[in-house]
Amino acid sequence: MNLFNRVVAAVILISTSIPAFSQALKFPQSDVSSIGIAVYDLRTAKLIYEENYGKSLVPASTLKAITSAAALESLGGDFRFQTVVQTTGQIVEGELQGNLIIKASGDPTIASSYFPISADLISSISSELRKKGVTTISGNIIVDESDFSDAGYNPQWTIGDAGESYAPGLYGFNYADNVFKYKTATGTSSPEQPQLNVTLTRNDGSLNVVHGINSYNYIIEGKNLSSPGTMVTLNQNNPAETFKIALVNHLKIKGIFVEGSSDASSLFVDTLLVHKSPKLTDILTSLMKRSDNMMAEGVLRAIRQGSSRATAIRAEYSVLSQLGVNAAGVRIVDGSGLARLDRVTPRFMTETLVKMASSKNSSTYLSFFPKVGKEGTVAGLLSNSTLKGQLALKSGSINGVHCYVGYKLTSDGQPTHTVVIIVNNFFSSRQAVRTAIESFLEHFDWK
Repeated sequence: MNLFNRVVAAVILISTSIPAFSQALKFPQSDVSSIGIAVYDLRTAKLIYEENYGKSLVPASTLKAITSAAALESLGGDFRFQTVVQTTGQIVEGELQGNLIIKASGDPTIASSYFPISADLISSISSELRKKGVTTISGNIIVDESDFSDAGYNPQWTIGDAGESYAPGLYGFNYADNVFKYKTATGTSSPEQPQLNVTLTRNDGSLNVVHGINSYNYIIEGKNLSSPGTMVTLNQNNPAETFKIALVNHLKIKGIFVEGSSDASSLFVDTLLVHKSPKLTDILTSLMKRSDNMMAEGVLRAIRQGSSRATAIRAEYSVLSQLGVNAAGVRIVDGSGLARLDRVTPRFMTETLVKMASSKNSSTYLSFFPKVGKEGTVAGLLSNSTLKGQLALKSGSINGVHCYVGYKLTSDGQPTHTVVIIVNNFFSSRQAVRTAIESFLEHFDWK
């Protein structure tokens, strides 16, 4: 065989040893989409399949897997947010001659519906005040959020996400998942919101809510707005104020009255209680399986408590670098993946998953990923497949983006492979993309 023929034969051998891109994921107009795939065999320490391994792509909520890894490695699974409650002034004949101060820690779990068994901060404050015999607070309730100068709605999130219940902002003080329920028939909110201005527009369309960022003005459109069962979930614009209203009302019921005097300041400070969140492992399990954006932002900020979002992200990069992860072509602007400016590469995602699989926190980290066909956001994926329960994947989806990252497992839950599939800019239905991904996973040679 001459040199030319040997070269041709070698090219054919190489091109046929790795499946062609169009054979990996094929769905309507897949040729104009951006697709990144990587499968790494943890047993042989080899990358056994890749497409666009170094291409920068939008990760959507799969970025939560990165946030979770960095937080777990830097803080440890036993980390808890701590919200310190203090009093100023002396207690004289049942009167606290000062203020009640709540020092915000960025805890995203206070009064969360997802942690119903955790200690209730309002009840704890009431209980401690009654133990001290307090019946009157002459001063004010002050929520100190001074460590969170850039809190609230992330400016990198799109205007289309503003006000949606899946995208509440993260504040220094967060309360009741930073959302509230509004009953259109009665005009009542729970928890009670200040300064609400709601306009109801009845039409034959489906229920729709219109409002701007950090606005108390809402337009609610749709039919059946007079029905007692019609209720919408909206974002709180000031969780600290919502909390204060709830606390004052609760204290009043318990016989403790807040007078709100501005002259009740005092240099004497005493710690009333320290409220602790659930463990970080519990928070990460919840947010990963439900894909909670606000909690992901809270976990990101915990990596560098008391600092800005940008500082926390720089610290996250540092943690990943220490793990040995290559961040070339990567841009992170939030913790949740809701920002369209976020960019990752299949290499970056794969290396993070691989490093975490050998970390001292590996078993804990793997437990955060929901199992396909069984749990969380992937409960419907591969539910009728032999792979049901054998893949633990974090999903991610925003407009034009559909992704999965995680692990292939043995029957006893041990990881054998890492899996990264990122699809950007698709023009077919999301179901068509998902079906193509399911087919790829089902027909892949996992041996």
